[in-house]
Amino acid sequence: MSDSERALFEALAKAHASAVLRDNPSSVLIKVVADSSGSYTNAMIAALSSLGGKHAPLRQTVEILSAENPVDLAEYLYKKDMKVPGWGSSFKPQPDPAWDAVHYLLQDHYPKLLAKINTVTDYLHKVGKKIYPNPSCYTAATALALSLPPALTPWLLVRARLDGWANIFANHCG
Repeated sequence: MSDSERALFEALAKAHASAVLRDNPSSVLIKVVADSSGSYTNAMIAALSSLGGKHAPLRQTVEILSAENPVDLAEYLYKKDMKVPGWGSSFKPQPDPAWDAVHYLLQDHYPKLLAKINTVTDYLHKVGKKIYPNPSCYTAATALALSLPPALTPWLLVRARLDGWANIFANHCG
């Protein structure tokens, strides 16, 4: 890995370590399964099973960021009244500061990739959706910057959240 790739990878891991502490579906499932079964293996399976679809749609986000013109895909999804994978919910009225370091590293070292992110964000704002890139977007962007095969993109999220998930599990199994 180059120095810029390593810095991006580490910034992504730090942001995910912060995100794991929030009540997102994978972290909530760790708690629920810890409380109900006491099995760490089952808790991990539950957390992993929540990835994709509405929570961490990494494959779909990679597809958007890999497109020559990602706004075309965002516009298609918007017109079908579907969510754009990789962009957050309207309950977050501003960019999430936990991801600032990742954003700035993309800006400094991967400006074409960040430009794609910005064009989708600008489009969404133009149509009245005041939403911003979320962890899925930044994880997909990091996978692309690191030239990971799309199928390995979830590894970035899982690797970065494992310690937090173990801590959540430990705290709920007493």
